[in-house]
Amino acid sequence: MKIRTKTLMLATVIMSILVVLPSVRIPPSSAVSSSPLHSDFNGDGYDDLAIGVPHESIGTITAAGAVNVLYGSSGGLQADSPDDQVWHQNKPGIRGTCELSDYFGRALAVGDFNNDNYDDLAIGVPYESIGTIEIAGAVNVLYGSSAGLQADSPDDQRWHQNTPGVRDTCERNDNFGWALSVGDFNNDGYDDLAIGVRYEDIGTIGNAGAVNVLYGSSTGLQADSPDDQVWHQNKPGVREACESGDYFGYSLGVGDFFNDGYDDLAIGVPYESIGTIDAGAVNVLYGSSAGLQADSPDDQLWHQNKPGVKGVCGYYEHFGAALAFGDFNNDNYDDLAIGVPYEDIGTIERAGAVNILYWHIHFFTQRWHQNKPGVRGTCETNDYFGRTLTGQ
Repeated sequence: MKIRTKTLMLATVIMSILVVLPSVRIPPSSAVSSSPLHSDFNGDGYDDLAIGVPHESIGTITAAGAVNVLYGSSGGLQADSPDDQVWHQNKPGIRGTCELSDYFGRALAVGDFNNDNYDDLAIGVPYESIGTIEIAGAVNVLYGSSAGLQADSPDDQRWHQNTPGVRDTCERNDNFGWALSVGDFNNDGYDDLAIGVRYEDIGTIGNAGAVNVLYGSSTGLQADSPDDQVWHQNKPGVREACESGDYFGYSLGVGDFFNDGYDDLAIGVPYESIGTIDAGAVNVLYGSSAGLQADSPDDQLWHQNKPGVKGVCGYYEHFGAALAFGDFNNDNYDDLAIGVPYEDIGTIERAGAVNILYWHIHFFTQRWHQNKPGVRGTCETNDYFGRTLTGQ
């Protein structure tokens, strides 16, 4: 039986996250590739930066959370032309209300959900109460415009599992919005949003975890055309099975691993049992014209006991606690970086490591840590190398 804790571990909360999208590639077929790298909220050709401040107090409301936005210019990021913005749930037009320990801004993701050439910002509020349901979680979405992010044309959106069309139901301690990632999973030109729900119960299985996927459209994110999806390890075709405390959806990463024009979704399951060892794993769902699916090609399950993957599964290594992608060898296929922050390096406990999975014709892997030749620094106990990652 697994023992789990819902300790907030506030010292390890990521204080700022910027997620950007895959670069344009010419796939081997005639398919149109995924969205270009960007985070340009006002469409002026300069990328902008969103910064999560999840412990920000709004007035007397402790840890309600906020997001600052700095806009790019010919001189780089600046704060007065256009002005820096600060967003929270007590701002006019923002749905929801600031409450104690909501952690608005705990996760961020950028995409053009309505394909109007202005990038939009999804903001995770994983400790949001929905009605009387505490810590159910929510996601606010602000849409870009020529004036930058704004909340009324089109309106700010607020998504949670009691929103019409969204699959499943709000429950206490679900943490909907704990992780976010963006990609065009059905290659229709509208970016889509994957939402991690790390504490989701699947039937009677507590904290198994799940991922909701909202698809983009000309009106932005929506839940019924195509339908919202919900993924977990008891869904047909998804490898492994739901177990208590797996935390499927703890981390998310998007890349076009087949270079077929459809973005794919990597899902961290850092408490997954491999045999009898709670080592962690990563599921990969592949995109298609119908969106994410698990059988053509098949869902994959990766861990350190898989043939070809470097390292060996060990207890509580948290393989999959962080994910990132990039085309690290410039072969036009995205590659996947997997954080293993509690990995022991020799006798050095929790020094941490990062595995890299390279796709293309000849699959191969790498394993990086601070005792690798050429890597600066030295492995030490509790370094947690790989706790956070970013790629493209």
